Amino acid sequence: MKVEERLIIASLCMIACLLALFTSSLAAPFEIDVTATVYKVIDGDTFDAFPVGRVRLADVNAPELGDPGGYEAKEALTDLVSGKVVYLDVDDKYVMDKYRRLVCV
Repeated sequence: MKVEERLIIASLCMIACLLALFTSSLAAPFEIDVTATVYKVIDGDTFDAFPVGRVRLADVNAPELGDPGGYEAKEALTDLVSGKVVYLDVDDKYVMDKYRRLVCV
């Protein structure tokens, strides 16, 4: 198992433990908030951040890199978040997508 995968699993376990501590089955919908440092932008709607791993921006559908506007979208996201500490509000409906990315707003 790669170090990056271990970090993702450890981070998600930590989030799950915190969630279990502060919520109950009868409570209102839960919130998971995380701060992370962005170290790599993948495309216009996805980036890698420590300690949470790969993050997909919820409700953002940027063009893929091979499509028109894809590189511009990546550059725009890079200008906004690369190297910065970001606040991530984990989507309470879609915590992770089918590609195992954390979905955040």
